[in-house]
Amino acid sequence: MRKKHDVLALLHAMPDDIDPDDVMSRLSLKIHESLKEGQQIGVTGTPAFLLGSTQGDGAEVKAVKFLIGALPFDMFKANIDKLLDAPK
Repeated sequence: MRKKHDVLALLHAMPDDIDPDDVMSRLSLKIHESLKEGQQIGVTGTPAFLLGSTQGDGAEVKAVKFLIGALPFDMFKANIDKLLDAPK
């Protein structure tokens, strides 16, 4: 796990024309947006996985299964196989 000072050291190593405070602000905003989106669909921790299929032209994905936790490979395989076998 990265420590805060490691991230700050990386930010300060950036070229002079990049503002580290702006990068941190944008990163923080993206993190909060992702957290909010996850909470809206029921994610309460990590890892969490949404399984689904593409719709129409493939630009949209419809999530149909929500898996929570560090699950064994066989659990993922069974759920993915079920999605692949489902009528389209």
